[in-house]
Amino acid sequence: EAYVTSVFDGVLGLGFSSRSVGQVNTVLDNARDQEVIEKGVFAFDLSGGVDADGKLTLGAYDESKDLKWVELSTPYSFWQIGIDEIRIGDFTSTGIEARIMSGTTFIIGPASNVEEIAEEVGAMQSIVGNYFIDCEKIDDVPDLTFNINGHKYTIPGSKLVIQSPEVCLFAMEGSSSYATRGLENESKNITEHEQHEIWVFGDIFLSSYYTVFDIEDNRVGFAAY
Repeated sequence: EAYVTSVFDGVLGLGFSSRSVGQVNTVLDNARDQEVIEKGVFAFDLSGGVDADGKLTLGAYDESKDLKWVELSTPYSFWQIGIDEIRIGDFTSTGIEARIMSGTTFIIGPASNVEEIAEEVGAMQSIVGNYFIDCEKIDDVPDLTFNINGHKYTIPGSKLVIQSPEVCLFAMEGSSSYATRGLENESKNITEHEQHEIWVFGDIFLSSYYTVFDIEDNRVGFAAY
């Protein structure tokens, strides 16, 4: 039913085969085994934002980019990495874990952390858990900065707001209101507490940095557009 009413035709999983139902080979595994692609890598270019088509490259990536590689903290399991620090305004959190997920739009974090951040930027929570912000205050939203493996990655405050003709949506959400969508089916190796403590970096992050996923070497790479 979801596919009938949606603009997309289906879902293409780009995780590890260890996480697939029945641990069957993924599309990327099969493409590599059949020598359709040379390397077990893929890359996203979402630099055009919501108003432009993105680009997914399978089996290769733009080697002209100045990529900063980060080893996975959960090899052959999740696209999960350690984050040294998250900072926005006066809010700071250190020593956390985050999953890089192209199938998620927002940046998801522990509910208590996101509540603090929302208060910091003046966003108000709806009854369903989303946060809205006064469209006239977009320029006042501070930048969001991540320190990953000694390198800083910044998302401008204006990119943390999704604008529509009538409302402005703050593109962060707490894990409890998010109901750990994307995590709820991955719980056999992590506790419920861990599910609510792990951050998720969705398309808001990917639209700010060129991102490469390397299955063979268990790492992800980031580069400025």
